[in-house]
Parts: sequence; C-alpha cells; structure tokens
Amino acid sequence: MKFHLRHVRLCRRAFTLVELLLVITILAILAALATPLVGRYADRAAETAALANLDAAQKAVEIYRSKNGIWPDELSPDMFRMGAVPELPEGWELVYDNETGIVALVEPEE
Repeated sequence: MKFHLRHVRLCRRAFTLVELLLVITILAILAALATPLVGRYADRAAETAALANLDAAQKAVEIYRSKNGIWPDELSPDMFRMGAVPELPEGWELVYDNETGIVALVEPEE
C-alpha cells in the first residue's frame, strides 16, 4: 500500500503537456509585447547620448575661449579630451557658430 501512494506522488510532480504549452504561449505573448518597448528605449538612449555629447562640445568651446580669449574658428578634434569630436547618432549633426560660440545639435529630418 505504501508503494502505491509513493508512486502516485511521483506521478503528480510532473507537468502535463497542456501546462507546458500554456506556459510557452504566455512567454511568447510577453516577449511580443516587450519587443517594441526595447526599440523605443534604444532611441531614447541615442538621443540622451547625443545631448551629452552636445554638452561636451559646448564645454570644450568655452574652455578654448577661456584659455585663448577668442572663440575657435571650428570644432576640431584636439579640443576634446579623447582627441575626437563626440560621436553622434546617424544623421545628427553638430553645428557651431564661431561668432557666438554656440554649439547646436541638429536632428535629421524624417
């Protein structure tokens, strides 16, 4: 009798095929819902990085002016810490006005 009860308990621990398929279906639905969100956050991250790079460029121009007394003629790689103009997302452009010393970030037209 004890053997029979132990056998029943062992059989009840396993998942049925229907339960496994239900879990797989739920996971697939959740993955389908989460996929567009990941793309949206990647775009926001690129914009945030571009704004941080704009801030770095503006600071580099202001430091140049404080050291040399004039605005630089153009943005050059030697003005930046790593020796390179900050990277921007594809299509974005860093615009510099040497009359006012303002650095602007131009979004691509869609």
